[in-house]
Amino acid sequence: MTDELLEAVDELTRRVVLHQTVQESRFTCIVYDQSLLERLESEIRFSLSREGSKSLPNQRIPLNSGALGLFMRISSQVTDWAHGAKATVYRGDPARTLRAWYVTWTQTQREADAINARVKIMGSWAASIRRELEPPRQKDLPDPCPACGATEWWRDGERYPRPLVVESPRNPDKSLIDESTANCRACDKRWGARELAYELEQTMSAERSE
Repeated sequence: MTDELLEAVDELTRRVVLHQTVQESRFTCIVYDQSLLERLESEIRFSLSREGSKSLPNQRIPLNSGALGLFMRISSQVTDWAHGAKATVYRGDPARTLRAWYVTWTQTQREADAINARVKIMGSWAASIRRELEPPRQKDLPDPCPACGATEWWRDGERYPRPLVVESPRNPDKSLIDESTANCRACDKRWGARELAYELEQTMSAERSE
């Protein structure tokens, strides 16, 4: 069970090997990418630098508030865990604090439910970070919404065509269609991609039979 906990910690804090090459002199060159938490923090810093790089307010690129809010929530929870376990808290470094918490917390026998709860929380963090760093691809559909029949939608007083939109993850864990979702921006109805495809097919079949 602690193996699953370590895997969850590693997913957030361990740097990823991008590639490894062996030189003719037999020296090995290993190139690492940042850990998920480090990438999230880098996204925030980059967003801050872009926001402040323009002199005029209308030229500034908005701060990635979603990434900042997520980072703050994770940092706060990790700090609480560390305090509760009497582990070292590394200010401004939730990845290092999380690993310190793991070492201290696992020195005591823990109930399976307590371990599972933390594995689930960290898994949700990893998924949320990936969504922030790699937003899903979006594709508008020309079909009317099968739920409300809308062919247009409104936002901030502006009218737009094609209310149906499909979102697909950039790096799906399973098949792309199984992990893709869809929604209508007019009525906010949501479907899985397969479910929407079926409903659109049923709608077209009904129209053809009339």
